[in-house]
Amino acid sequence: IVEDAGLKITELATHLQGQLVAVHPAYDTMFDGFAPDPVKNNPKARQMWAVEQVKAAASVSSHWGIDVMASFSGALLWHTVYPWPQRPAG
Repeated sequence: IVEDAGLKITELATHLQGQLVAVHPAYDTMFDGFAPDPVKNNPKARQMWAVEQVKAAASVSSHWGIDVMASFSGALLWHTVYPWPQRPAG
């Protein structure tokens, strides 16, 4: 389908999945919005899901001969560098 449209996949991205690999507990509720329903409200399950998603994307990239994968890494200190996800007013 992609090639039929004259396009080529050059990289896969796991921005949201990567963010969910490590979430500061104070922001669990806000990050749950990026997780599928079966792992919401369960930080350990959410993290395990995210790790598997990133690993799967790396595997698919390799299988497709893609050597670039964009991602944002999750980190417990991200909130000290950049206020994301956006905080509710108040």
